[in-house]
Amino acid sequence: MGLTTEFLEAVAKAGDRSSGPLVIPCPMPGNLGALVSFSTFSEWRDFVLDLGLRRNVPDIVAMKFERSRKLHLLAWIDYDLIIAAELVAMTALELALKD
Repeated sequence: MGLTTEFLEAVAKAGDRSSGPLVIPCPMPGNLGALVSFSTFSEWRDFVLDLGLRRNVPDIVAMKFERSRKLHLLAWIDYDLIIAAELVAMTALELALKD
C-alpha cells in the first residue's frame, strides 16, 4: 500500500502539534549539526516525500523504502517512530546495495 491521499490526510488530522513544532537533527551542507523545524504537517510531508529514490530500483527495495517514508510521516504524531523509520530506510538501502 503506497502513500495514498487518504493516508496523508489521516496523519494530518491525527497530528495536532499544539505542543510546538517538530524539530529534528538533519545534516545540511556546511552544517552537519543542523536542526530543522517543521511547524505544520504539510511542511513535514513535503520534506519526507522529497526523500524519494531517484533511480529505478527493484520493487522490493522500493516497497521497503516506501514503508520507511510512511513511518517518517507517522513520526509527526509520535516522534519515537523516527528511529524505526531510519532503521527501515537503512535496511532498504542495504538491500539495494546487496542486490
